[in-house]
Amino acid sequence: MDKIAKEKGLIVSFTVLDSGNDLGPWNLMVLTTYLDDKGYEGVAAAFESIRLSHKTVRVQGKTLDDLGVVVDSKKTFEIPALVTQ
Repeated sequence: MDKIAKEKGLIVSFTVLDSGNDLGPWNLMVLTTYLDDKGYEGVAAAFESIRLSHKTVRVQGKTLDDLGVVVDSKKTFEIPALVTQ
């Protein structure tokens, strides 16, 4: 869904990081860069249309809810002069 949101211009970018193991408090991290400081709330209505047309993809027969839970969510702001491309 994030790929579609990026294609539609709702988000600037998204990155998926995999820790490579299940030993820590997290094993998958998704970093999303939004257009402004409203974050997801700024695109929620438009993103909902993506969600409604989304087809569930199972991983070894499991849905995202079966695979785990969100353990943390943080809103951070980048200082443009320090961001590398």
